[in-house]
Amino acid sequence: MGLLGQFERPRALRLADPASRKPYIGRLRASFQGAHRGEFMANNNSETERRLWSAADEFRANSELKSSEYATPVLGLIFLQYADHRFTQAEKQLEGKGSGRRAIGKEDYQAKRVMYLPPKARFSYLLTLPEGENIGKAINEAMKAVEAENEELKGVLPRTYTKIDNLILASLLKNFSQIADAV
Repeated sequence: MGLLGQFERPRALRLADPASRKPYIGRLRASFQGAHRGEFMANNNSETERRLWSAADEFRANSELKSSEYATPVLGLIFLQYADHRFTQAEKQLEGKGSGRRAIGKEDYQAKRVMYLPPKARFSYLLTLPEGENIGKAINEAMKAVEAENEELKGVLPRTYTKIDNLILASLLKNFSQIADAV
């Protein structure tokens, strides 16, 4: 077995038709669902896949970016949506647990193994931006704020959103906001 261990497939299966991939995908999906039970794993994978293809189609049709260039911004938005989803769950759990002497803070979220997100770095905040707002700049600032609050991400998150048209970004934000609804 290689690096993937039990999930590695023989070369013949990798090249075979999609129907032969089902046992492999089933084991992989079960592993992720077991590891992330109750977290951001969409129950309807075909819906998530449809949204991702829709995002790719939107970029292909309406931007000057090549396919190799729009993968990073899309993955950055998916990351931010996932982080916001986890943050919101932890926020609900922590609600009312603060005291008069000590407010709930960054350390409380980290104790729950959740990244702390400043208010302007929340995906939900980006969704509520007014129509005339520079969404690319707001997303870049959100990524910068996430990195500032989470040292392990310093210099990792994409900040190329100002190259993308506001209408495309607004569409992507709306599209990805519905992924968590499939949970």
